[in-house]
Amino acid sequence: MELALDGKDAPEEHALGVLFGFIRNQGDGWTQALDYLTRYLDDALLSSGTRPSDLPDPDVFFLALARQLGIRTAEMHRALAEQGHDDPDFAPEPIGTEDVSEWRRELEAAAAEMLSKLERERAKFPVSTQDLADRLFALRDRLFYQIRALIPDEVEAQKTRFHGDFHLGQVLVAKNDFFIVDFEGEPRGRWLSAGARVRRSAMSPG
Repeated sequence: MELALDGKDAPEEHALGVLFGFIRNQGDGWTQALDYLTRYLDDALLSSGTRPSDLPDPDVFFLALARQLGIRTAEMHRALAEQGHDDPDFAPEPIGTEDVSEWRRELEAAAAEMLSKLERERAKFPVSTQDLADRLFALRDRLFYQIRALIPDEVEAQKTRFHGDFHLGQVLVAKNDFFIVDFEGEPRGRWLSAGARVRRSAMSPG
């Protein structure tokens, strides 16, 4: 259900309500992953040995599910990259130098915030962890140098719409497959860099 309200240049459509179909499922991907890791670690603790070779083998079925999720993720991004030309808001756009500069600034800001928080919390850590933190602090200048060196000034690619808040809690497990949900995303999560040309493929959850 939508409502047209006066906009800056023309009426703008606003969603008043959205109706979704119900999907029978076995929970979200995050819960499934935690359950599997809990069982795996419990089995490991019950093992008589402590060497890596004594740990139980990974669950082949769980790894197959992870591969299936990777396929669905690729299909989603291909669909968003290739099938947005009918809507200007979804059409791919070239990545400009300002985009790259902004991404570099955001990465540097995130790294600086992480280091600041680590410094504030350092005294609460065990001694061995404090030593590791000190090693990281000593490499601060090298870290920011690598950020600037690894991110080029120009990128020959396109940016496209993407999910906006994609994580294991946003996928539902259903019959050994996955449905991707909650597409509203975060306000700032709009663009994802993608290759200039990708094969057309519709997203299919089943």
